[in-house]
Amino acid sequence: MAPGGAGVTLTLWHDGPHDAPTNMARDSVLLERATTGRLSGTVLRLFTFAPAGITLGRAQEPASELALDRIDRDGVRWAIRPTGGRAIWHEDEWTFSLVTSLSAAGWAMTPAAAYERTGRLFARALGALGVPVVLAEGTPRGPGAPRSSL
Repeated sequence: MAPGGAGVTLTLWHDGPHDAPTNMARDSVLLERATTGRLSGTVLRLFTFAPAGITLGRAQEPASELALDRIDRDGVRWAIRPTGGRAIWHEDEWTFSLVTSLSAAGWAMTPAAAYERTGRLFARALGALGVPVVLAEGTPRGPGAPRSSL
C-alpha cells in the first residue's frame, strides 16, 4: 500500500438523524475503536441532528459555556464532542465525522494530510453532482491551549 493510505478501505456510514447525545456517543465509540486498533479501514459517517442541538468541544466546560437551566427548560439537547473546537448549533445540516488511523496504512500520515484528503474527497463528490467547488488554502494553526472564554 502506498504511503498516505492510497488503498485504504473507506466505509461510508449514512447514519441519518439522531439527537446530540446519540450522535456524539456514536462518534466516541468509533474513535475509541480506532485508538485501540479495533477499527479496520476508515469510516466516514454522515448524519444529521434531530432535534436540533448543541455540541461542545471536549475542552469546554458546559456550565460556563451554556445557560444549562435555560436549555434544559427549553428541551435543547446537547453533548460534548470527543474532539476539540468550540460550541456549535446543529440544525438543518448534514454533518460528518471521519475516523481512521494516521499511518502509512491509514487514511493519511498526519492530521493536515487527513484534512486535505477529506476535503478533496468531498470536492470530487460534490463536483460529480454538479455543485461548483473551489478548494481554499487553509490557515495553519499550531498546537496550543483552547481559546480563553474571556
